[in-house]
Amino acid sequence: MSRRAAAQRRFERVRSAVRSWPGGRHVWRVAIAFLGLVVVVAGIVMLVLPGPGWVVIFLGVGIWATEFPWAHSALAAVRRRVATGIAWLKKRRPRRKGSV
Repeated sequence: MSRRAAAQRRFERVRSAVRSWPGGRHVWRVAIAFLGLVVVVAGIVMLVLPGPGWVVIFLGVGIWATEFPWAHSALAAVRRRVATGIAWLKKRRPRRKGSV
């Protein structure tokens, strides 16, 4: 079993446990919203300060995407754009890759 699969199973177990509480679904959604917000704000700060700002912002959106459909759609759109950009870059001649 890979580390990612093990982490995903743990996440699902914790989510199921919290949602089994009375009002747990709301507690879970608020916690995910807050955690995602903290990560996105940290990413925005890293756009100005040294750090991987955009990566952290997308990580925050990924956290939101575990619970909110709008974030899942936004993340899917970004993934499509990145895939299109990579495909475009691969079509370029080797001497032009460095200038992009």
